[in-house]
Amino acid sequence: MGEETISSKDPQYLEKALQNRVWIIDPIDGTAEFAHQVPFWGNSIGYAENGILKEGGIIVPGTGEMMISDNGKVWYAREGQDPERWNFTEHLRILEPPATRFDDSCIVSLSQRVVKHAVFHARNTVNVLCSSVYAAILLATGRHAAVVTRAKLWDHAGYLVSLKNLGFHAWSSLPERNILSLKINPNIYILEKGAEEAFALHDKTTVFARTAETVEKVKNMLIPEDDHL
Repeated sequence: MGEETISSKDPQYLEKALQNRVWIIDPIDGTAEFAHQVPFWGNSIGYAENGILKEGGIIVPGTGEMMISDNGKVWYAREGQDPERWNFTEHLRILEPPATRFDDSCIVSLSQRVVKHAVFHARNTVNVLCSSVYAAILLATGRHAAVVTRAKLWDHAGYLVSLKNLGFHAWSSLPERNILSLKINPNIYILEKGAEEAFALHDKTTVFARTAETVEKVKNMLIPEDDHL
């Protein structure tokens, strides 16, 4: 199931895919950065069974970073910008959860959609990215303390399992809308084929952080300017 191909499939295809085994692929997450030769774009692939994400992996070729989930663990490597020197087989290591500290010195990542439709009131340094994959790498490795994003299923299918394995929290308006439940169902996503925001979250804005307290604090820093968030 891919972002570029799902529009050509009928509703029965989607229903059958989510009731069985399915790979959810975003071949280029951060299309604008890719097109303008900015290296912070990535590839994402998630694996789901019976409508639940089970594993996933992402890679950022511009920095040589890879993160994959595996049976409750998260593996990570940073190989640099020269693909000729990559050796992920040798260098992948188990990634430990980052620190839970959050203060004014921490960096918060904001997606393009968030920046265009909201005001973010905080003393923190913010980093605006076009790629959910790269934002997830920065979050999981502790370089960013929180991520505020407006994403679709394709954008995060490759890293949600890793964030859950690392003990991250996510904001949701209702318990049944918790994206880190890893469920792909109509309570969490807009799954109607042809809908304007198909495969987006019902909770238009998602905040990821290491603690529930940080998630709530960052969410309260965000003031939507219109109904897009």
